[in-house]
Amino acid sequence: MFNPMQAAQELTRQRNQQKTTVIKIEEYQIDTQDPKKSKIIGLDMFSKDDNGIPKRVEVRHYNEKTNGINDFANPGAMMHTEVGGMIRLSKYKVDGNGAYVTDHMQRISKNAGPKVAANQEKSDICFSKGWVKIYPKRDPGDKSKLEIAERGGRLYHRADVMVIPEDASVTKMHFGSDAFDGELHKALNDAIDMAPRGTQPMIMVRMPGRLQAEEIRLNAYKLDDQRNAVPLTKEEIIENAMSRSRLATSYIPSHRQALDSGETGECEFVTGFTLGAIGLKWDGRSMQKNAQTGAEEPKYNERSKIEDFISETAQRHRLPQEPGQTKTLYALDDGAPQYSFGVLSYRSKQVPEGRFAMADLDTFGRDHGVQLRVSPNAGLDEKPNPYEAVPTANTHQVTQPNQPAANQPSQPAAQQQASVSQGQPAEVQQTAATNQPQAAAQQIVQETPQTAPVNHTAQQTTTVAAPTTTAAEVEEVDDLAEQTDFGLDDFADSSFEVDMDDIEEQLSSQGL
Repeated sequence: MFNPMQAAQELTRQRNQQKTTVIKIEEYQIDTQDPKKSKIIGLDMFSKDDNGIPKRVEVRHYNEKTNGINDFANPGAMMHTEVGGMIRLSKYKVDGNGAYVTDHMQRISKNAGPKVAANQEKSDICFSKGWVKIYPKRDPGDKSKLEIAERGGRLYHRADVMVIPEDASVTKMHFGSDAFDGELHKALNDAIDMAPRGTQPMIMVRMPGRLQAEEIRLNAYKLDDQRNAVPLTKEEIIENAMSRSRLATSYIPSHRQALDSGETGECEFVTGFTLGAIGLKWDGRSMQKNAQTGAEEPKYNERSKIEDFISETAQRHRLPQEPGQTKTLYALDDGAPQYSFGVLSYRSKQVPEGRFAMADLDTFGRDHGVQLRVSPNAGLDEKPNPYEAVPTANTHQVTQPNQPAANQPSQPAAQQQASVSQGQPAEVQQTAATNQPQAAAQQIVQETPQTAPVNHTAQQTTTVAAPTTTAAEVEEVDDLAEQTDFGLDDFADSSFEVDMDDIEEQLSSQGL
């Protein structure tokens, strides 16, 4: 028998569920007297019918602390987005009329065309959903700090970005089996075929129940006699992978060892790709007066885009509440970097045939419509909270119908001790620190990124050790509605209101 109350409650639950999506703008309906009544009519690029046609929706914005629809529609505003451009709704709910109601938006592309740099070079803006991991370049002399690079008087941070797309191909590898060679051939071909233009293919190696993942980057270009980057053919990429990558030095020998001993074992090879990323600390122009000396000095950004990316992908552990405590505290995980599931956009430079240019991550925001947002192995497991007393210290296996295919385990996750170290990428060997509850955990301190470096070159990466922390880094969450959000609270973060387009175009014009 139909239960009206149960059906109504389910519909209410669905409407109140927070989600993340990308909207392509078709029309602005502006109310200058009451901005809350302004609307965007656009297409939900992640909600399509059977024919691939995006759903047409109405969008409203209600948070006075963040840029609203009138700001995005204003041609004189930095975040102005034209009809045909795209914006990310960081969090939205659906009201009773089916309209999307959001309290934070971020521009992905200004218009429907390519992005044009100061030197007139054009870049296509691409977007997708997937798992993203950030490896920032760190200061060689002090691994606790990010390395500051300089070009043309401008200072900036750099990072390598690992991406496991939502539609990643997963190949179960049977080590010690005659099927291994065919499975490896399939995994390599899938990785190369699915890597977008301007990226390098990657294979992530993982096992359910093991809190680590290893990335094997497949080199996709070489330098010619004039030091120009030129793409490799598919055959050359495979040949390099079979002779000089970690496949050749570790995994293929591991298979042969198992074959010789008559043993067998399984793991998963998941397709992905790598990007670059840059984030300005100083634009080379902005100056400020030193209050003590009166001298003019550079005015640095409070946080670069790289620092934003690090914060957005970091895991927060909820701390136990003390008696009488009214606010919830979260400690930043101090282990190796993890994957975070969300919406990413990146710039892929248009280059002549026979040239290669590395794509750069432009924006990233977590997908608030999924339950598992941070994972050491891109969706199979969640790193346990070391501040919670867990009798059996299990690894939490999470399987959800709304997770991408790459997240679905081929078998139940094995039980794992909470003290197991977090994963090392294949070409970045790290020592992952395990969080320990401390008495100082109740003190509010400034958030500092705690991720391991990866030094990228055209051929390989350099082995380095990850830094560890000596004290828990804690942040406070006041709003009860935000206590389920373990990511960056971007609704109140002013750094998201800083438009980087002009700066990025100037960096792009100098070949960065």
